[in-house]
Amino acid sequence: WDEHRMEGWLPSREAVDRATGGLPALLYRADGHMAVANSRALELAGLLEASEPPEGGAMDRDARGQLTGILRDTAIVPAKEAVPKLTVEQRREAVRRALQHCLERGVTTVHDMGDPAMRGQTQAWDDLVQVLVPMADAGELPLRVNAHVPLHTWPQLSELVDRRGSVHHGGMLQWGGLKEFLDGSLGSRTALMYEGYADDPSNTGLRVAHPETLKADAIEADARGLHLTLHAIGERAVDEAAALLEAVARHNGERVRRHRVEHVQHIRGQEAARRLSGSGAVAVTNPLHLFDDYKILEARLGQERAGRGRSFALRTLVDAGVPMAFGSDWPLVAPPDPLAGVAAAAGRVPPGEREPWAPEERLSREEALRIATAGGAWAAFREAEVGTLREGKLADFVLLGSNIFKAAGGRPEVLKTYLNGRCVFQADGGPP
Repeated sequence: WDEHRMEGWLPSREAVDRATGGLPALLYRADGHMAVANSRALELAGLLEASEPPEGGAMDRDARGQLTGILRDTAIVPAKEAVPKLTVEQRREAVRRALQHCLERGVTTVHDMGDPAMRGQTQAWDDLVQVLVPMADAGELPLRVNAHVPLHTWPQLSELVDRRGSVHHGGMLQWGGLKEFLDGSLGSRTALMYEGYADDPSNTGLRVAHPETLKADAIEADARGLHLTLHAIGERAVDEAAALLEAVARHNGERVRRHRVEHVQHIRGQEAARRLSGSGAVAVTNPLHLFDDYKILEARLGQERAGRGRSFALRTLVDAGVPMAFGSDWPLVAPPDPLAGVAAAAGRVPPGEREPWAPEERLSREEALRIATAGGAWAAFREAEVGTLREGKLADFVLLGSNIFKAAGGRPEVLKTYLNGRCVFQADGGPP
């Protein structure tokens, strides 16, 4: 759900109670950083008696001090853990359907962040060893998957890399990435900022990960050659991500790392972009997220922080020399549609609008396409195999219905998707 598509109405547990007949229900906001739980779900999660939210989370209360059912970031975890788990076969079938959906949109490699993990959750690790590795062993992955697991599982991941390397022998599955959340999201007002939100001045967002634990785990993981992926949306979180990567390099010594900072949605201008570049980070940005957030940018942040060099500042990052890749965050927020992402980065014109948002931050289509292809390969250390079409590389490519450089304001149709030179999707439904 998204309250901005419901005339600003924020759902409550009482409203969900009326619709669910006593069954427990946990309904996520579109960005995954906020959810509403009904009374039965709050009871099962043990939250009705909770006086304080977990560190890195928040629980909204009404004027009487009663829980409204709105949970933010780590406060969602107890309710999430009360949800019955899917079987291994259900999860495998979900992966099959999801990857087919991606093939239809011209995706040949996905960087999978796994089930969002906060405060010790392990579902993404379980999915790697119970679902993805067995599917790769059986040759059931139709496209390449770069799998990530929670940062706190670095000892298990290190053991797996020591035993099997970081790429499955079939070439369709890769592991070695570790994900951690530094903050929340703009829509949920939990992105970590230096100053208060314009529409909530006493709130500067949430710091989700404990700084000392985060630093210790990051240093240990990096020392073992593992790959850090840090979620940072707010400008303060982005700066703290850069500072963390600098500290890791000082502690463990200089080498090529390509650790990632996911989203980099808000920054403090050119200086912050240059610092991020100096940290050696790859910024994985989300051009399509602008189209979800543009209506609330000025309300949340004010005109200056919502504008040039501050929000969705793609040109500023490129000009500062920050290596970049594009992501969708699917199934949250945006669809897995890299061609639409390329069009969004080059146009920045939200649906239904005539003018681009902060047009100074537009990229050329050539730049955007390079980031969506070669940039993604670079972020995964697979630029020698994929990302460009050259002799000796794997033949992963798409056939489009029109010239992407001349598609006026939109995205061309995907006619065919190829992996290893073999057609794995054909738009008309006929045999590849």
